[in-house]
Amino acid sequence: SGAQFRALLDCSGQSGAASSVATLTVTAPASATLSLLPITGLRDQADISSPSGIDQDAADSFTFLTANRVKRLSADLTTITPVAGGPFGGSADGVGAAASFNQPQGLTHDAVGNVYVADMGNHTIRRIAPDGTVSTLAGLAGTSGSADGTGGVGGVGGTARFNQPRGIALGPDGDLYVADSNNHLVRRVTLAGVVTTYAGSVVGFADNASATAAKFNSPYAVAVAANGDVLVADYSNARVRRIVRSGNAAGAVETLAGNGTAGTGPASSTPDGIGAAAVIAGPIGLVVRGNTLTLRDAVGLLRQIDLTTRAVTTLAGSRTLGDGLADGSATTARLNRLGTGVTGAPGGGFMLTDFLMLRSVSATGTVRTIASTRAAGITPSGIGTLPQMPFFLGTFVAQGLAVDGAGNVVVADSGTATVRRIAPSGAVTLLAGLPGGSGGLTSLGASTGGPIDGTGSEAQMLGIGYTMAINAGVTYLPDGSGLRAIAASGAVTTPAGSVTDVVTPVDGPGATARFNRIFGLAAKPGGDLFIGDPASAAVRRLDAVNNVSTYAGALGLQGNVDGPIAASRFTRPGRMAFAPDGTLYVLQASGVFGGGSLRKISADGTTVSTLTAAGPFVGALTVDAAGTLFYAEYNTGGLYMLPAGAAAPTVVIPPGNAVVLGAAPRIKFIDQIAVLGPKQ
Repeated sequence: SGAQFRALLDCSGQSGAASSVATLTVTAPASATLSLLPITGLRDQADISSPSGIDQDAADSFTFLTANRVKRLSADLTTITPVAGGPFGGSADGVGAAASFNQPQGLTHDAVGNVYVADMGNHTIRRIAPDGTVSTLAGLAGTSGSADGTGGVGGVGGTARFNQPRGIALGPDGDLYVADSNNHLVRRVTLAGVVTTYAGSVVGFADNASATAAKFNSPYAVAVAANGDVLVADYSNARVRRIVRSGNAAGAVETLAGNGTAGTGPASSTPDGIGAAAVIAGPIGLVVRGNTLTLRDAVGLLRQIDLTTRAVTTLAGSRTLGDGLADGSATTARLNRLGTGVTGAPGGGFMLTDFLMLRSVSATGTVRTIASTRAAGITPSGIGTLPQMPFFLGTFVAQGLAVDGAGNVVVADSGTATVRRIAPSGAVTLLAGLPGGSGGLTSLGASTGGPIDGTGSEAQMLGIGYTMAINAGVTYLPDGSGLRAIAASGAVTTPAGSVTDVVTPVDGPGATARFNRIFGLAAKPGGDLFIGDPASAAVRRLDAVNNVSTYAGALGLQGNVDGPIAASRFTRPGRMAFAPDGTLYVLQASGVFGGGSLRKISADGTTVSTLTAAGPFVGALTVDAAGTLFYAEYNTGGLYMLPAGAAAPTVVIPPGNAVVLGAAPRIKFIDQIAVLGPKQ
């Protein structure tokens, strides 16, 4: 305040004029103002528990089944809205949520927007009109059987019966084809509800020139090719079958691919082959596009069959890695073996229903998660997809906070196992991580290998810690007992330590170095990364080639010694921050969230001294561009600042028992603080 300025007009040196003097007057606010950081676009996540069938419609949106509901994912993959059904099983016809289903498994649509559902638990075929009106097309709710006939009105009065119909597809002839799983038949249903047996006889395996003499064993899904051939996922026979079209009727039944085994022996890692030489363990879901049939199998693979050559290839997933929930390339991604649904998507890709997830697969096999019930903020009325999930921040929940050079606020959130960026506009994007991943979960919920490096949602975090630092555009954060690094592109690596190996701290090259638990990170401007590992009793340094060394103190030797850095000793060094002049402040903690004393390592790295400014339970600290130290007391609350050279701190925000926004703020339980801008 009080600085004076002039403006000088200089016309290429030919003439010039100076303005009058202007004096800048800055009036400091009477007190700090506490406000929420603007964040836009977050929405509660849609509930997609127990998803089964999925179907791409003419508008490139996706209708899918989840528990006893029918929902729709918008074509831009941002919104999931209800279509019909409610939270509880039932068989009622009606409009929207007034209707009920019982474990529906498959669905398809016609040219005018009607959706047809194989309602397995009700033993019926249902129709959902474009206005959401649900009616029973064929079968009688609650009554299983095996009878051809008519559907009747609402299923009442009709003679047709099914026994757990699972799959359904619309043929080019305008009729529906149904995998009637417990009858071991393929049925044909007209849109007027007339049911006939298209293929199959008794349970077993037999190809035959007569379709009604052939045998199936628990057919789970059907798809119809453009020429009218019906393709069948013959689950318990571990084969894909083809019912050849003959005029307007079924011709011969033949085996397209699979040898009848699940392939659990040595050949299981290479299940591809030609026709009967391929291993197809429990085919579940099918979709046909052109001359290619794409299918899900029961070991977590997405397979493709050339309908002419019968060559079977694997598009995504790996028998070697096993099933799970991991995004990635065709060979590194993991699909869950309980996932059933598959349908086409724009660009030659596919959309899948997986274990609590909707996932996309590109034409080259790259897998990305679109929505997940394992994410935060799941509500019955939620409509959001994964990029919009709320932050799962809370007391005693590990989280990190930093600000990058572009003014993005970067938040590491252990509750969602993700790291996200909040742009100055408030828009939130995913930097890295996948909710509920933890290295990929098998269909039984067990971990399948721990943390995963990769880009964006390919990467998975095991246990995000309480600190974060950004150095030369790279975000560093603790994960379990290791150190993870995230490039600006979202590529995640583990430069030092082991995420899962909790051992005595060890210095050395990144691959062999070990930490116990990292509670402090600080990046020296233009230099190395410094690490506070309380169990090591030392401040440690990560250099540009990922070597870890002891910078101050001595590994495993606790103490409280000031003086020359080589003779210095620390007890539990944790949170830390660099001042612009290179001074490193280190919080020497007595507990998980702080306490003890605040130490200072001189800018030239030669001397350690102790400050007395820190309160008894300091939980976070940072330094701004002017060299002002800000710190927060965790339990009692409050935010304090210590300007460079000042003898005592001043109160920025007094402690309080609750968070109070506005010009008379109060605050408590501050986990992390970071400088956003001058005086911010």
